[in-house]
Amino acid sequence: MASHHGSLDSYWKLRSSSSESAEELRKRVRDAGYSAPTGTVKKEMVKMAQRAEKGLLCYDSCSTEELIRFAKNRDIPTADGVRTRENYKSLLEHEDQKATFPRFTAMPPELRCRVYGYYVASIPQELETPTQPPITRVSKLIRNECLPIFDASITFTLTFFRIDRPTPNIRPSPDTTFFLETLAKVSAADIRKLKLIVLAKARMTSRSVGAAEVCTLSLDLDGSVKTGTTGVETCVYRSASLLKDEREARDEREAQSRAMGRGLRQMTKSIDVEKGRWKLKVEDVYAIRRVLLAVFL
Repeated sequence: MASHHGSLDSYWKLRSSSSESAEELRKRVRDAGYSAPTGTVKKEMVKMAQRAEKGLLCYDSCSTEELIRFAKNRDIPTADGVRTRENYKSLLEHEDQKATFPRFTAMPPELRCRVYGYYVASIPQELETPTQPPITRVSKLIRNECLPIFDASITFTLTFFRIDRPTPNIRPSPDTTFFLETLAKVSAADIRKLKLIVLAKARMTSRSVGAAEVCTLSLDLDGSVKTGTTGVETCVYRSASLLKDEREARDEREAQSRAMGRGLRQMTKSIDVEKGRWKLKVEDVYAIRRVLLAVFL
C-alpha cells in the first residue's frame, strides 16, 4: 500500500512535541506516570513523552531495590562502587534505548502474532490511504504474519469527489486512486472496516480545500456471514444550494440514507466468502462507488 505522499507514511512515527508548550508537555508526561517537577526542562520532558509513547516502563515510582533487581535480571553490567537510585534509573533508561530482539523469528508464531497485535494497537486505528507499517517490510515471513492483523484492525478512510463539471461524476481522490491501484496488486481480503467520505467540488482537482462534505459512509465487515451482522452506517449531508428549507433537507437526507443502506447491503451479497468471513476485493470498493453514483447523481 505504498503512497507517493510522505505524510501518509508518518502515522507510525513518534509524536512531535515541538509545537507543545512546556505546560502541555508536563501534563502529558505526568499523566504517563512521570514526576516532571516544575523545574524540568522541555528537552527532558520530550524524552519522557517518547518513552511513554514507546510503552517503556516509567522508573520514577520504583524503589532502589527494584531498580537493582531489574538490572540484575537483564544482566546489565554495573560499575564497581556505590550506585544511587538515579544512577540505576539512568542506566536502565540507557539500556532501554539499546534493547534489541535478535531472535524474534525463533519465537512460536502464536507469540509473534501477539506482538504484532500490540504493535498495531499502538498506532492510530483510523488511517487515510496509509502505506504498510515498517515492520511488514523486514522480511516476507513477518509481512505475511503481520499484514493481515494490520488490515483487519485498521479503519481505512477513502476520499471521493462528487464533481459537477464537465460531466457529473464521483471519482476517487488521487491518493485514494493510488491506494486502490497498489492494493489491487496485493490483497484486500483481510480488510474489515472502510470509511468513505464524499466531498462536493465544482471541478476535479487534487486538493480538497473548499470542498463541502456530502456523505460519510462506514462499512464494517467484521460480522459473521451467517448471522448477517454486517454494519452499514451512513451520514448524508444536504447541499444548501439545492434544498429550500430544513424540512426538505431532512427528507432528502433520510431518503439518501435509506437508498445508501439498501445499495450497500445489496453490494455485500456479491463479496466473496471464505470460512464464514467476507473477503474484500478492490472491485468491491468500486462497487461502493457505483452505489454512490446511483444515490447522488
